Formats: sequence, structure tokens, C-alpha cells
Amino acid sequence: MKKIVFTLINYTNTKDKLLWCLGMIFMLVSSIVALYYPIIFNHILECIPKFDFDELKIILLLFLVHLLFISLSLYILGITGEKYVKKIRIHIIEKYLKKYIKDINYTELSSRVIYNSEIFSELISQQIPKLIISSIQLLIIIYIILSISLKLTSLIAMQVIIVFIISSILGKKMGLFHLYYQNLISKINQSLTEIFERRMLIHLNGTEKKEKMNIFSKLHHLYILSKRILLFNSIQYIIKQLMIIGVIGLTVYFINKEISSDNITNSNVRLYIMYCIQMLPAIMTIIEEITIIVDNHILLTDLYCQVESFSKNKADEVSQIVNNGTFIELNNLSNGKVNINHYLFSPSNVYQIIGISGIGKSTLIERILGFSNLYSGDVKISFESTKYMSDGISYYHNKQNIIVGKTIKENLKYFQNYEDKEILQVLSLFGIITDKRDDILNTIVSKENLSTGQLARIALAREFLKKEAEITILDEPYSHLDINSAKKIDYLFREKCKNSILIIISHKRELFRLDDKILELS
Repeated sequence: MKKIVFTLINYTNTKDKLLWCLGMIFMLVSSIVALYYPIIFNHILECIPKFDFDELKIILLLFLVHLLFISLSLYILGITGEKYVKKIRIHIIEKYLKKYIKDINYTELSSRVIYNSEIFSELISQQIPKLIISSIQLLIIIYIILSISLKLTSLIAMQVIIVFIISSILGKKMGLFHLYYQNLISKINQSLTEIFERRMLIHLNGTEKKEKMNIFSKLHHLYILSKRILLFNSIQYIIKQLMIIGVIGLTVYFINKEISSDNITNSNVRLYIMYCIQMLPAIMTIIEEITIIVDNHILLTDLYCQVESFSKNKADEVSQIVNNGTFIELNNLSNGKVNINHYLFSPSNVYQIIGISGIGKSTLIERILGFSNLYSGDVKISFESTKYMSDGISYYHNKQNIIVGKTIKENLKYFQNYEDKEILQVLSLFGIITDKRDDILNTIVSKENLSTGQLARIALAREFLKKEAEITILDEPYSHLDINSAKKIDYLFREKCKNSILIIISHKRELFRLDDKILELS
């Protein structure tokens, strides 16, 4: 929890901290004003025969002040919480994008970024403020009732401590339930996504029953877990109510005993009871917030640990970038299966990286680009006319190149604002142009509107447009294309990269040429 609190402080600027403190001050003023109510009402009860109704104005004024300050505090703290959530989401997303993440459930990851971070807002705007203010209010009330009766207050304090301990235990247990529930939902969500993506294959293979049984089994587990959570909530509610009744019952018993012994006056008894009644909401709030914080602490710790763990997943050695001509130099690279003592990629050459499936071809490219830690060793990248990898390298990956939901024009202008005429020329070269030339650029990129082959052509066309690239890397570029289309696009890239470096990972051996350089991983 200390690390999470440090994160809260670290990612909140001075202005927001001051704003949060202002909200806390308003809430504190509101709670202190509320402490005057018992004194006023006790005075009214004592002076009922000759009560001056003008004193109601004071009560009304106090109520309005209380209402105004509590409303302002909730609004200010709410804004602070939402601002922090925005910052923490940006921080998490930036961290995810910078680190190399291998074999992870992306649906679960996205859910955690959006939903788990919302807990921070509630922590800042509700749970921590309510816990602090209620604790201050409780301490003041305890001080007041201590001054009225030390013995009674000591007995009540013992009960409160026991209640806090039980609430913490219940909150921790509920947190474990919620974490398991969230993970199960994420797994079901991911399974459904995968089923929907391969629904045609499922239908053709007649495996609907098997897939349904698998997903329905998970849904049943979710139902069972939901029942357990509901049962635990009910038990938790009963325990809390019994604790309240127990505290009230014992308090009444002790008060009655004190009155019988003439150790306290009737006026002080009324005042004591009023403050005890006022103490109940404070105690209930503290119990509730402790339960929620302990519950959320498990979810927040899980998110925090996952984010921080990605710092270990960066490449052992980031690729060194220099400006000494165009080349890629590999030295002493190894992934446990493959060892590359030295290899140099130089301009005016086409390189074919080959090897059995799973040997590490794509991972080698990821290591060159600085995304993978699965190859140890040194990589040096040099450019002739740029200092930045993003400008000097064009990279096609058959699973990561299309932005679904955007138009073809938006996809092709992702790197640079090309002219429509230039885009249409490239689309024509890549065989994407249809009879509706005017509408093609505004076509929404999706699996419903375009075939897999068309999606691959669009992604390849975007890399082709990147003229300033000194190094072009194509990872399985032709896997979704027929042989004639593959030959044509292969020729286009070879012509484009005559004076630069072209690296291809492909299983289509018929596209290899005699003068291609072969890097076989074995």
C-alpha cells in the first residue's frame, strides 16, 4: 500500500494537491459544523417551555453552511480524482507501449487499464477523504464524550477497535473474491473474442458443441462465484448489523448502569446519547471505507505489480543508433536456440531470413527494433540521413499494421500527410483500386468491408509510401496474398529498395532470387 500511496503523491502535481487539500478543508468544516447539532438540540430540550424560536435561525444557518461546504468538497474532490485517473491511465498506457510485452492477454490488459484505474478516483475523491474526516470527527466526539464520562467511553472504544479488526478481515476476504471474479471475467471475454474471430472455422469443422461447452463451463463458474460473493455480502451485512446492534446494546446497558449509580446527570446523558448517535455514522463510514480500501488494495496492488513488472521486460541492450552510412550489425546474438556471432546487413541487398517455425525469426526483428529481450547480444543500426529509427525504418508485421475503424486514407496517412493522388497511384499498383475510385479512400478498414488480402495490401502500401526509409523490414508480407499478387508486390519493394536495405521473412521460396542474401536461423 505504501508504494500505491507514493504513486498517488508522485503523479499529482502541486496544484492538484492544493485543490485536494481545499476539498478536505471544506469537508472538515462541514463535519465540525455537524458536531454542534447535539449541543443545540440538547439546549432546545432543556428550554422547551420558554424556547426562543429565533434560535431556529442559527440551526438553519448551520445546516446551510454544512450543506454548502459538503457539496463543494464532494465536487472538488471528485474533479481531483478524475484528473488523477486521467494521468494514471496515460502513465500506464505509456508504460505498456514502451515495454516489450510477450504472450499477454490484451483484452484483460485493456480492461485493467480502464476499469482498475477508476479505483484510484474513488480512493482520492471518496475513500481516503471520508476515512480521514470521519476519523477526525470520531476523535473529536470521543474527546467530548470522554469529558462527559471516561468509563463509558473506554468501554465503547474497546468495542470500536474490535469492530475495526473484523471489518479489515472482511474487506480483505472480499478483495480476494473480487480479484478472482475480475480475472475470470477477463478470461471469458478473451475466450469469446477468440471464438467470434474464428467462428467460420468452428462452423466448418463442426466444433460448435465443444466451444459452447468450454465457454458455458466458464460462465457456470462465473455464476457460482457470483453466488458466493452475494452470499458473502449477505453474511458480511448481517455481521456488520449485529456489530452495530451489539455496540448500541452494550452502550445503552453501560449508560443505564451509570445513571443508576448517579455518576452522570440526565442532561449529560442526553448529550452523551446524542453524540453516541452521531458517532455511529462516523463509525459506519470508517468501517465501510476500511472494508472498501482493503478490498480495492488487492486490485490496486495487482495492477501496480503488473505495470512495474514490465520494466523487467525491456531488451537487455537497446539497439545502438549511429550515423555512419546505412547498415545493421549483429554481434554475439543468442536466444538459446540460435547463435549469430556476426552479421552485417548492408545497402543494395535483399536479405531473406529463413528457419523453422518458432526458431525466432520475428523475435530477431523485434530485437533489432529494440522491442524484445529474448535475444542477448549487441545490435548496431546506422542511418545515412536520419537520427531516428521511426524515420529510417519501414516495418511491416502481418498482425500489427492495420488501424481498424479508420478509413483507407487515414491508414495510409498514418506516418505522413501524402497527397490523395499519390495514395491512389500506390493503391493502383497494389491492386486495391476498384471501379469506385472516388470512394476507395473513404472506405472504412474492417474485416466486413475488405478481404484479408486487401487488408494486407493496404498495410504493405503504407510501408511502400514511406520513401525516406533506409531500411525496410517485411515480416510474412505475402502470407495472405495469391502468388501473382505476391510476385508483383515483391517486385515493387525490390525496385523501391535498390539503394537501401530490404529484409524479408517469408516462406514463399519461389519468390527468392539467386542474388538474395540468406540468413538461416538454426
